Amino acid sequence: MAAIGIDVGGTFMDIVLLEDDGSIRVRKIPSSPELQVLVDAVAKLVDLSKLELFALGTTVGTNALIERNGARTALIATKGFRDVLELRRTNKGDLYDLQWDPPAPLIARANRLEITERIGPDGRLVTPLDEAEELDRIVRIIEKRQIESVAIVFLHSYLDGQNERRLRDLLAERCAGLEISISSEVLPMYREFERSTTVAANAYLAPVMRRYFVELRSELGERGYVRDVQVMQSNGGLASLESAAATPAKLIRSGPSAGSVALEELAETIEAPNMIGLDIGGTSADVSLVWKGRSKLADRVVPEWGLPVLLPSLDIISIGAGGGSIARIDAGGSLTVGPESAGSDPGPACYGRGGELPTSTDAQVVLGRLGTELVGGELTVDPERSKQALLAHIAEPTGMDEVQAAAGVLEILTDTMMRAVRLVTIERGYDPRDFVLCGFGGCGPMYAVDIARGLSVPRVVVPRHPGVFSAYGLLRSDVVYDATRSILREVDGAEADEVEAQLQQLEAVVLAQFERDGFDRADIRFRRIGELLYSEQMHELPIELGDGPFTADSLDSTLASFHAEHLRTYGHNEPGDAVSFINLKVLGEKPRATSTEPVQPESVTAPEASTRQVYFTESGWVETQVVSRTSLGPGQQIQGPALMTQVDTTVVLPPGSEATALPSGELMVGVGS
Repeated sequence: MAAIGIDVGGTFMDIVLLEDDGSIRVRKIPSSPELQVLVDAVAKLVDLSKLELFALGTTVGTNALIERNGARTALIATKGFRDVLELRRTNKGDLYDLQWDPPAPLIARANRLEITERIGPDGRLVTPLDEAEELDRIVRIIEKRQIESVAIVFLHSYLDGQNERRLRDLLAERCAGLEISISSEVLPMYREFERSTTVAANAYLAPVMRRYFVELRSELGERGYVRDVQVMQSNGGLASLESAAATPAKLIRSGPSAGSVALEELAETIEAPNMIGLDIGGTSADVSLVWKGRSKLADRVVPEWGLPVLLPSLDIISIGAGGGSIARIDAGGSLTVGPESAGSDPGPACYGRGGELPTSTDAQVVLGRLGTELVGGELTVDPERSKQALLAHIAEPTGMDEVQAAAGVLEILTDTMMRAVRLVTIERGYDPRDFVLCGFGGCGPMYAVDIARGLSVPRVVVPRHPGVFSAYGLLRSDVVYDATRSILREVDGAEADEVEAQLQQLEAVVLAQFERDGFDRADIRFRRIGELLYSEQMHELPIELGDGPFTADSLDSTLASFHAEHLRTYGHNEPGDAVSFINLKVLGEKPRATSTEPVQPESVTAPEASTRQVYFTESGWVETQVVSRTSLGPGQQIQGPALMTQVDTTVVLPPGSEATALPSGELMVGVGS
C-alpha cells in the first residue's frame, strides 16, 4: 500500500507519493485555498482507497495568526489580569524606531473579560469561582458578540486548574458549539504573559483548523480514503486530526518541521551528524539545525513580535525570503527585497499571471539561471516580462541596467539568508565550519553554495528531490505527543524521586493521548527533557535527562550537562551558582505502523547537456553547462559553472565548485573559494 505526504506552502503544494517498493513520484502545483485542488492533485497520482498513510504539513494556522483572520475569540482571566496580553514584555520589535507601533494582541480588549477567582502561588484555592453573578454576564457577552472560541487563563492555574475546568464545564453547558481552551491543559507552565499568548493563539486557531480538517476529511472520504489523516506538528511528529484540532497552536511550524525530520535521516545517510537545513520556498526561508544527529528542540515559536507560543517546537528560524520575494526601491532610495511575496497568484512577473513587480525569481531568470519551464512544465517562464519588471521598478529609478539590478536583488536576498543561518549557528554557540549545509525547497539549491561560501561552510548537500524534501519528511516522521509542566525547584533541593514522579505523571498524560487516538503502548519511546537556569537568570536551557529512571546520579549528571551546555552556548558558566529546574517536558515517540523502506536511487538517464550564458557576480557572464541531474551516476562529478535541472528545482554550481553524485542519490558539493 502507498503513502503520500503533502506540504502546503505559501506558494506551492509539494506532493510525494511513496510506493511500497520504495520508489517515489513527486509533484509540485501552485498553492490554492481550495481543498478540492489538493485532493484532485492527489487523485491524479494514486487511488486514494489504496493509501495507507495521508500525511499533511500545512501553513493554514500560521497564516491565520499572521494575517489575523482567525476566529472571534474572547479571553477570560482572573479579575485584574485582563491586560496581560497588552502589557507583554519590555523589549520592542525595533529598538531604534521611535515611531514603531507594536502589533495588536490577538484578542481585542473589549473581548478580554474578567471573573472573580484566585489560586495562590502555592497552588491552594484562595477564592472559588464566582458562578452566581459574573458567569451570567460572561455568557451574555459571548452570545451577543457571537464569540466562537474562548481562552481561559487564570492566575497560578498551572499549579491547580480546578477553577479553569469548572468554568469550562459551565460554559460548555450553556454555549453550544463554543470552542474552549484552558491554560492548565494547553500549557501548565508559569509566566503569565507567555501562558496567556499561547492559550489565546490556541483558541484563536481552534475553529479555523477544525473547519479546515472537517472539510478535508469530507473531500478525502468522497474519494475513498477512510483512514485517519496524520498532521505534522511543530515538535517534529505526526498527530491525528482530532488531536491536531484540539491543540492547533502545536501546528504553527507544521511544514518546516517535516523538513527537519528529513534532514535527520539525511544526516544519518551521508554520515554527517552536524547539518544546517536551509529550506527556501516561494514565500519564506526556514533555517534549522541537526546537532549530533538530532534536530534541536526549542521551547517556543514566535510567529510575530509579542506572540510567543510556548509549546515544544523544533528550533527553526523563518524569514520572509524566497522565490516570490518582491524587490522594491524604498522611500530612501535603497533596494530592498522581501518580506512581501508575490505568492503563487499572481506570482513573479515571468509567470505571466498578472504579476508586475519584480521578484527574486525574475532576477534569476534575467541572469540566465532558470529555463523557460518550471516544475515539469506546470509553469512557463517569460524572460522578457522579468526584464521589463526589473527595468521599470529597479533599474531605471536607480540608473542601473537590468543585469546590475538582478544581481543586486540576489546579493541582498543571499545576505538576508546568511543572517538567518548565523542566528541558529554563531549566535547560539555553533561554528558553521563544523556543519554541512543542506539546500532544499524549490529555491534552496539555487542559493546554497553562495551562502555556504559566505559562512565558510566547506560542503553543501542537495537531496534527490530538494523541492519536495519537507513533503518527503512527512513520510519519515513518527507519531509524537508531548506534555509539559513547571516544577520550579533548585537542583540541590530537588529530590530525585520527586522529579521521577513528575516525569512519570507527564508520561501518563502522553500515553493517554496515544490511547485516545487508538494507538497501543507498544514501541513508544519517551524523551525526557529538563529546562534549567541559574537562579538569577530569566531564560532556561533544555537538557536531555535520558530515558531511564531519574536517580540521585541523574541529578549530578544533569547539573554537569547544564554547566557544559551553558559554556557552549554563551561562552561562560558559573559552576558555583545555584541552578533551578524550571520545566519538565516529555515527548512520546511511536514509529508509524507503516513499513516504508528508504527510497531507492533513481536510474541514470542518457546525458542531455547544453550550454547557455549565465551571470555570476564573481565572473560576469560565463558559458555554463546545463545538464539533467538524472544524467549523473554514482561517483560521477561535474565542475562549476553548471546548472543541474530537475523537475522540482535547479542546482546552481558557481565557478570553482564541484558536485559529486553519492551512491544514495544525493549531490555533495565542494563549494570552493
